[in-house]
Amino acid sequence: MAVRERRELEDLHARVKTAHEHSPYGQEYAELDFIEALVAEAISRANAVLPDSVVLELKEFVFALTQEDPVVFWMPELPGELTIEASISLRALLAAKERFLSDPARYENIWREKIIRLFEGFLGRLPALPEGGQFSVSVTDVCNVPILVEREAHHDRPL
Repeated sequence: MAVRERRELEDLHARVKTAHEHSPYGQEYAELDFIEALVAEAISRANAVLPDSVVLELKEFVFALTQEDPVVFWMPELPGELTIEASISLRALLAAKERFLSDPARYENIWREKIIRLFEGFLGRLPALPEGGQFSVSVTDVCNVPILVEREAHHDRPL
């Protein structure tokens, strides 16, 4: 990597890192607060009552998404040695993060709404939970009972 290109990348990294650290997204536990609020909003919009274990799984799913899309909460380190490919990838990530930090409300809203609507649709298709909050599945939903009964009637052996 040429000296000038390395210096430009270091300058971009320093600029984005400073903006990230001064934003709400660079604060300790920012991603956890974001995840809590996002999942609560999705559950509220879906008018769902979920067991704690399902809520935890939804939170873990959103956390995994934030890991896959590091633009919002994560700040990449600047490695000592960079290949051309790594340099291009890092520059693209830093440019996207800089765009995000230039108008965070807009980009966060887009990100949040996609996930909330996804969860809202998913939760809206779940069956209502009985008292006690445990999911249950009817045998008729899992297997074709009439075929099993017919099969049993024609055979004297257990299934």
